[in-house]
Amino acid sequence: MTTLLLLAVLAAESPNYETVVRATGAQLSADALPFATTVVEPDRIRDGRQEATLAEALISVPGVSAVNRDDFAQDLRLSIRGFGARSSFGVRGVTIIVDGIPQSLADGQAQLDAIDPSVLGRLELLRGPAGALYGNAAGGVLLIESSMDDTGVSANAHGTVGAYGGRKVVGLFQGTIDDTGMHASVAHYATSGYRDHAGAATTNARLKLKQRLWTATDVSVTVAYSNAPKADDPGGLTGTERHFTPRLASPAALTFDTGEALEEAQAGAVLTTALTDTQHLRVSGFFLRRDFSSRVPTRTIDFDRNFFGGGAHYVWNPEVAGRTHTLGVGLDVRQQADDRINDTNAGGNAVEPRLIDQRETVRSLGAYVHGLARLSEALALLASARHDNVRFSVDDNLGAGSGARTLQATTFLGGASYAFAASHNVYANVSQAFQTPTTVELALPGGGLNRDLQAERALSSEIGARGKVFGLRYDVAAYYIRLTDELIPFQDADQRTFYRNAGKSRRWGAEASIGAKPVRGLSVNVAATVLDARFVAYESNGVDRSGNRVPGIEPLRLGGTIAYVAPWGTFAGTDMAYVGHSFADDGNTVTNRSATIVDVRLGQRNTFGSFSAELFVGLRNLLLDRYDDNVRINAAGGRFFEPAAPRTAYAGGGVTWAF
Repeated sequence: MTTLLLLAVLAAESPNYETVVRATGAQLSADALPFATTVVEPDRIRDGRQEATLAEALISVPGVSAVNRDDFAQDLRLSIRGFGARSSFGVRGVTIIVDGIPQSLADGQAQLDAIDPSVLGRLELLRGPAGALYGNAAGGVLLIESSMDDTGVSANAHGTVGAYGGRKVVGLFQGTIDDTGMHASVAHYATSGYRDHAGAATTNARLKLKQRLWTATDVSVTVAYSNAPKADDPGGLTGTERHFTPRLASPAALTFDTGEALEEAQAGAVLTTALTDTQHLRVSGFFLRRDFSSRVPTRTIDFDRNFFGGGAHYVWNPEVAGRTHTLGVGLDVRQQADDRINDTNAGGNAVEPRLIDQRETVRSLGAYVHGLARLSEALALLASARHDNVRFSVDDNLGAGSGARTLQATTFLGGASYAFAASHNVYANVSQAFQTPTTVELALPGGGLNRDLQAERALSSEIGARGKVFGLRYDVAAYYIRLTDELIPFQDADQRTFYRNAGKSRRWGAEASIGAKPVRGLSVNVAATVLDARFVAYESNGVDRSGNRVPGIEPLRLGGTIAYVAPWGTFAGTDMAYVGHSFADDGNTVTNRSATIVDVRLGQRNTFGSFSAELFVGLRNLLLDRYDDNVRINAAGGRFFEPAAPRTAYAGGGVTWAF
C-alpha cells in the first residue's frame, strides 16, 4: 500500500551490519528513525528449514510471538507486543503488506494463506503501535517482499518430506534483465497432521514484475493465487485429554467435520515516479477475491469476498540549512464486501434452518501527514498524524439484522532519535493505535451488528537504543502501553467465539536482541522479550478481573538461531526458543505450560559451474518437550489446548541453475 513510502519503511541489513532505510527520494540512516525495527533476511527463512510457516523465520525476533504452526484451519497466530495474541483465527492487530498489496482488510483482519515462506526475499517488522502511519489494526507492522535477484537470473526447484505425511515442492524463477525484474513461483504443501482430523493441503502461485518505464519512473505488478481445498480443524482438548491422548481430535471436530477450504486470487500495481529532484509520488491499487467455506460446531460458514482499494502518497524532500528534511501526505481507500451465508451443520453438511444470509460491507478511508526534520547530524525528529473512518454495514436478507455502524479515530506519533556516537543511537517515541472489531467480531448470534462492542485503543511510550560494538549489533527497547476497550474472545456452549471489551488494561515490556558474525560463515542471533500484560479495570459476568494477566500473552520469551556455512558447502543450524507459561482464560485459572523448543538441521550444498545442488535433514522438537502448539482463549468446556507434535524428522533437497 502507499504507506510503504512513509519513513517507517524499515531497515535493510547488509552483511557488514550497515543499515539504510529506503524512503522516497532519500537514503536515510535507520538510526534516524525512532522505532524498534527488525529485518529478517532470506538465509534466516530457508537454509535447511521445512518452510511450512512463517513462524520458522521469526523465532529470534524480539517482541514477536508466532504460534500455531500445525493447525492450518486456524492460521498462524502472529502477535507483536501482545497485539494479535487474542486472535482465534487469522491475524489481528498487526498490519501485513506483501509486495505493496495489503493483506489486512478494511476491518483489520489479515490472512497469511497466500504467503509461502519458501519464496520470500525478506521480512521487515515495525515492533510497536503505528496507527498514525498505517491506520486500523497497526499494533505492529510486517512488510514482506518476494525474492527478486538483482544480480542475475536463476531457476530453482526444491522440496521436503517429513513425518505425519508432510511434503512440499517448490519451483521458483527470479532475476533481473536490463530494467526488468521478475519473480515467478509455485509451491504446494500437504500434511496429514500429528493429531487426528488435522490434514491440510495448499497451493500458492505468485508472479511479480518490476519495470523501469522511463527515467525515474518504476511500476511493479503482482498477481497471486492460493488454493487450499483442505484444512481440517482437530479442535481443542481438555487438560486431561492433552496429557493422556494428545493426538485425538475433539469429539465436536469429528461430529461436525470441522475445517475450512478457500480459493483466493489477488492483483496489485504500484507506480513510483520522481516529479522533481525533491518531489516524489506513489500511486497504488489492488483487488482481491476470496471464496471461503468453513465448518464449525453447529453451523457452516460460506462467504464470497471482494476487497479492493488504492491510495496515493506525495513526498517532498526540501533542503533547509544544508540538511534534507521530509514532508509527506497521503490517502488510503479500502472496501470489502462479503456475501455471507451460515447454515446449520449436520455432520459436516449444510442443512436448514439457515442462520445468517447477509451482505457485510466495510469501507475505510484514511488520510495522513508526516514529517521528519534533521535538526543536526545527530538529532532527528519525526511526527505523524492520521484520521481513519471505518464504516460497517449489514444488509440482512432474513430481515432481522440490517444496520450500520461507523468507527473512527485520529492517531498521532511523535519521536526523536539522537546519535551520541558514530555507531550508537538512542530514541524515544509516543504513539497511538486503534483496532476496530472485524465483521466477524461484530456479529451477533442471529446476524446483524453488535452495537455495544467498541474499538480498542492504545497509547504507547517507548525508549530504545541500538548500535554495534566489538562486532556485535545490539537493539534494546522498553515500553509502556495503556489500552482501553481491549477486545477479548470467549466461547459459548456451542464453541462459537464472540468478543467483549475489557475496560482498561496495560502492558509494560522490555526487548533485547544481539546479532553477530564472529567468524566467516557463522551467524548468531539471540533475542529476549519480557512482557507483563494485565487488566486494570475489567469485570466479566459479575466477577472483577482487575489485576489478572491478559490471557494468551507469554511474560517471557527467549529465542535464538545459530547458522554456519562452511567454505566446502556444508551448512548447519539450530533454532531455539523458550516460552514462559501463560494463562488461557480471563480468570487466570487455566495455565498454558512453558516450553523449550529446539530444532536442528544439517545439509550439504555443492556448485558445479552454473548448477548447484543441496541435500539436508532436520529434526523439530529435538528435546521432546510436551507443549501446546496453540491455546484457545476462554474456550468452552475446558477445551483450551492443541498439543504440538513430539520430535519429528524431515529431509529435503533442491537444485538451482544460474544463467
